[in-house]
Amino acid sequence: MISLIYTIIVMGSIYGTENAISAFLFSSFLLKIRKNNINNIFFYCDGVLNGNKMFYIAKDEHNLIDSWYYLSKEFSINLNICSSAAYRRGVIDDDMALDLGFLHGNLHSAFKLTGLGTLVKSIFSSDRVVQF
Repeated sequence: MISLIYTIIVMGSIYGTENAISAFLFSSFLLKIRKNNINNIFFYCDGVLNGNKMFYIAKDEHNLIDSWYYLSKEFSINLNICSSAAYRRGVIDDDMALDLGFLHGNLHSAFKLTGLGTLVKSIFSSDRVVQF
């Protein structure tokens, strides 16, 4: 069987749509069957909210932010967030928070702020691009 390399683009918010959970389930499946590889998971538009560690998640709800974190750790997958989209939606790292006069940012440690260039490089080195 041929192994494919994927780039996953997550554009849906953590709540309100099924995009983010569908992206997570699809990515988990690809990685667990170990016949495919994910080059990059890139969060864009409202998808950047998946990296906001300040979301309150009720105890009886699935914690998708933690799920992304564990997937990233288990399979060494980069969780990249578009910095421009993140800043527009109030998702900032610790460095930006200090520049703005805050003590801490709200970007989860599993996620990394990057630019669209990271997405473009990933797309060019992938066999498939799937957008959620």
